[in-house]
Amino acid sequence: MTTLQNAAAIAPELGLALLALVVMMLDALGRGRRVIPWLTAGGALAAVAAVPLFAEGKVIFSGALVIDPLAVFFKVFSLLAVGLVALLS
Repeated sequence: MTTLQNAAAIAPELGLALLALVVMMLDALGRGRRVIPWLTAGGALAAVAAVPLFAEGKVIFSGALVIDPLAVFFKVFSLLAVGLVALLS
């Protein structure tokens, strides 16, 4: 697999990392105090929606990461928990 295919396989995680950078910048600038929880929850739900698109039995990064049904379950579970915690904050 090429590096681009490897990156596409972890697209939900990359999107969530980008969202985290945006949220940290908004918080550091002192803007969007009311928007940050909703933005975080929306991003987590968008990542949950994107997980099945990339949830195939894949071995990527030379075997360092495996995407199987158990990994997909824990990704969805943790992303839903992130969204819930963001809304409750």
